[in-house]
Amino acid sequence: MKNLLLVILSVLFAGLVSAQNSFGHMTFMGIPIDGSLDDFTVKMEQKGFAHLGTMDGNASFKGEFAGYKDCIIGVVTFRSTGVVFYVAVAFPPGDKWSKIYGSYSFLKEMLTKKYGEPSNSREVVDGEHLSDKDKNRKYDVILDKCIYESVWETDKGGIELKIIKKWLGSCVVLNYSDKINSAKVAEAALDDL
Repeated sequence: MKNLLLVILSVLFAGLVSAQNSFGHMTFMGIPIDGSLDDFTVKMEQKGFAHLGTMDGNASFKGEFAGYKDCIIGVVTFRSTGVVFYVAVAFPPGDKWSKIYGSYSFLKEMLTKKYGEPSNSREVVDGEHLSDKDKNRKYDVILDKCIYESVWETDKGGIELKIIKKWLGSCVVLNYSDKINSAKVAEAALDDL
């Protein structure tokens, strides 16, 4: 009976330690942005993402995210430790501005529902605020004439949504950074300086 009690307590303690370790980290699709790239890769594949490859401690995946098909997800590790600290999602580039801006607006609305109002949001063209009637914004993004970005700061990390130029077009990108592991990266960078 005593051995059975010890086994039960050990299992409960191990589960508690595991929960505490992931409790303080930002998550991506329920996966803590922490741990090894191999572990993160297995979890991404379990969620149905195709692993496109790994190079220099970073991995890329392709799959459906937030209802959008053919998204490319990049997972970044801190090279010296191999610990995951950053995840980026590139949504498929749109051929029309209405599609690109529509995706940005929809995702911003959903993120605001989940995380509250952004801590910072800029939607400007050459210093002027945007209107819904702008038809050439796709090209303004390519020419670096406008900024569409919103940032949410949480106790576990940061989330950044923005429209970026991509080759001869533009697309929406969503970035997640883990606060704990990003601080370790910054600390190591200070050691380099």
